[in-house]
Amino acid sequence: MNNEMMNLIISTLGPTILTLLSGLVSWGLIELTKYIRTKTKNEAVNDAVAHICHTVDTTVKELAQTTAAEYKNSDGSLSKDAAIRLKFLAIKKVKNQVPDAIMMTAGIAVNSVNQLISAKIEKAVFEMKGKN
Repeated sequence: MNNEMMNLIISTLGPTILTLLSGLVSWGLIELTKYIRTKTKNEAVNDAVAHICHTVDTTVKELAQTTAAEYKNSDGSLSKDAAIRLKFLAIKKVKNQVPDAIMMTAGIAVNSVNQLISAKIEKAVFEMKGKN
């Protein structure tokens, strides 16, 4: 009697259990796919932001070694207007050097790529002043 009862339970509940298990496996695969996409997207965004930061650092150093001397006063200081023009020039150079695709990818992480570039320029200039 136990064998018959077990066979009846298996034959009755078997398809339901298999359906539930296949549904769980499908759900698990969907969640795994979402996780992989999110991780890949996050890595791309991080790489894009890092690329912009590196370009800013390089551009600021380049301008400090070349163009900044043209803007300095006789005492070696920069006027506020000259500093603003140099910053504008740095922003323009960074935007010309960074591909649009990277700018758009970085835009996923920040509200304004322009503000990110501006802030990174100010940080790079501040760090350079600290080393002098």
